[in-house]
Amino acid sequence: MSSMLEKKSPQEMILPGAGDPTSDAGVSLEKKSSPRTDLFRTLAHLLLSLGWLAPILAVSVLNFRSYVVGTNLSCGVRRCRADPWAVEAAGSQQFESHDHEILNALQLVAKALEIWFVFLAGVVVFGLTILLAGKGDGLPMRHLKIPFDYTDLGSFLEPSLWTSIIPRIETRPQPRSDATRSLQPTTSRRNLYIFVGFVLAIGIVCNLMGPVTAVLLLPSLSWREVGVPEKYRVFTDMASTDPPMNPKFLNSGWCTLANLTAGNYSCVSSEIDTMLLQTDGTIPSVNSEELVSFVFNYTWDPIFDFWDILAPNRQVLDSISDDYYGWSSIYNPDYNPPVDLANFSVSTFQALSNAREVIVHRQGPSLLLSGGCFAAVSTSAVHISNDKGVFCYDFTGYYIPTLFPVSGTSNEENVSTMCMPTGSGWTGDNAHSEFQVANYSSSDPIAVNVYSTEKVIYLNQSTHHCATGTNATNSTSCDWNSMFAADIESDMRNISINPLVAEYYSSDNSTFWICLSFSYLRLSTYILDTSGNNPFSLGLVELQGEDVIHPADDPIFIHPDWVLASLSVDRGSTVPEYRGSSTVLADALQFSGSDESIGLAEVHAIIMGQALSLINYATEDVNSTSDKLPTSTPMLNVSLLLYAWMYGLQSVTSKLGVAVALIGCVIVLLGIVIKAWRRTVPRDLLDFVTVALKQTPPEVLKNLEEKETVKVRFRMRNQKDTEFEF
Repeated sequence: MSSMLEKKSPQEMILPGAGDPTSDAGVSLEKKSSPRTDLFRTLAHLLLSLGWLAPILAVSVLNFRSYVVGTNLSCGVRRCRADPWAVEAAGSQQFESHDHEILNALQLVAKALEIWFVFLAGVVVFGLTILLAGKGDGLPMRHLKIPFDYTDLGSFLEPSLWTSIIPRIETRPQPRSDATRSLQPTTSRRNLYIFVGFVLAIGIVCNLMGPVTAVLLLPSLSWREVGVPEKYRVFTDMASTDPPMNPKFLNSGWCTLANLTAGNYSCVSSEIDTMLLQTDGTIPSVNSEELVSFVFNYTWDPIFDFWDILAPNRQVLDSISDDYYGWSSIYNPDYNPPVDLANFSVSTFQALSNAREVIVHRQGPSLLLSGGCFAAVSTSAVHISNDKGVFCYDFTGYYIPTLFPVSGTSNEENVSTMCMPTGSGWTGDNAHSEFQVANYSSSDPIAVNVYSTEKVIYLNQSTHHCATGTNATNSTSCDWNSMFAADIESDMRNISINPLVAEYYSSDNSTFWICLSFSYLRLSTYILDTSGNNPFSLGLVELQGEDVIHPADDPIFIHPDWVLASLSVDRGSTVPEYRGSSTVLADALQFSGSDESIGLAEVHAIIMGQALSLINYATEDVNSTSDKLPTSTPMLNVSLLLYAWMYGLQSVTSKLGVAVALIGCVIVLLGIVIKAWRRTVPRDLLDFVTVALKQTPPEVLKNLEEKETVKVRFRMRNQKDTEFEF
């Protein structure tokens, strides 16, 4: 025996009796458990693992699917309906007590799941430790502590944990003969580093599992956007080029197609009277369309007397009103969702009825109007032929060149001359309508002419004379056909294409105003906010759209009859004196030439805003956004922003939580594999101490310093009460 000890290094020595269960030097402590016991332990571990996996995977799915719980947390297990008509404070007090109790309970569940996972992770760490301890030359003694302190991340900072992997110099393997090669260390340092690193990762996951389960398990009160696929439509065309022909969208219940075809627009609602009477120098604060209300986005430049209006479309507002009705009716005792819920699918209805607050987003067209009104404008008419003529306006004033090009001078002031074609002989869209407005201060009414044309031109200094004098006919220097056929310069398109001109004449022709405007198509988002900041009973719709005009924007053609429809007056007829609109217009014209002349500009802006809001548009239904459509086709989407208790992955912490939870699932599944494959015998620290005390102290540990002792490797079999082998 002494000779054998001389040939072996201390690390390679095997304690007598440790490797032979029948030797006299060490009584065997191996007690193999019965197969029934092993099977019971394996099944018990499987059930515990599945019991942890089930809630973790379930709550992960809820977060992936952005599941909406409802108005309060108990809505997850019962049907809830949030009353949109209830006072917000009362509703919050009603939900708060239940939510507080459920949140506390979920926090306890999160803590229980954390403890549960730490136990299952311990099975994995212990199983891997015993597995490596039985392979090759085993593990360094320092690694015997790993299964008992793997959750203490501070233990991984101990240098001995990492240095123990490096064998002592005098015991490092040397070239051996074939007879002694089996005695060399066979557990590589790389595998040991991987083992420690893997256990470190498990320890990190264990420490994160508590907050992770809380993040995933506890829903939050937040906003969530929900698409409404059954409402997908594409925009095709605005009906602005033609006169009003669709009674449905004229804010009137008794207009017929025959009325509209004859130009009898007095059947249209006279809401404009109220809008103008409420003006008082400003745009009316609130207007109505069915069950919802809206305002015009209005900006005014008092220096140049120009204004911009972003006018919402009443057809879109009517659709939002239908949405509003479909949702608000759910509290009607006789409400039958399958019958009454024409605007929403069942899933959308459930989302609406299960939220504290809802904001409806509906995309639709709107029209941006830009223009201004000018007094004391000189006019001239040029006769070309029986069906062709030209009508010109001379804008005289120092401020006009900021918008229009200078064509000449008059009394040393700059003049900009704009000319438009008149008569049926011209190609392109040209339309004219006229009506009168009763003047309460005179027996003669105010005459109004409205023109729309496809194109206007601005004369320059070489053609300025064509609007006046003897050379205004079709001569070489005044070739009107060529002038109107010429291409428009890029920086002039915004003020040359599809203008609408309205002329206002006083009864004695002493006052003459023209209002020039251009309209641009916009795709806007209509927002119905039913939160506490926007009372549900008011139903105010907010319009979000681009109100900036770019050089590449081309105005669209607006038929003059839309102005008549906005004033609810028949073609060629008179707005009666008792109407509020006639009173406001008469008052506005009285301020002509004074500092208050801006009054007519604002009145005309309101009339035009109302006219643009009445224009209907055409759409095409599609089944989904996956339908093949031209890339330039605007999709009119509808979405809902719901405020409720919900799960989701909107935040970085929730995304991190799901990632850690899935890693935890992999660790638990690994534990199932190890338990089924190895059926690791359970041991605790007391078992290891007891086994060590019963053994004879190994010679290899004698006279070693502590830093060298931790490097000594041990082996242990996967059996009950087995001894250490050094």
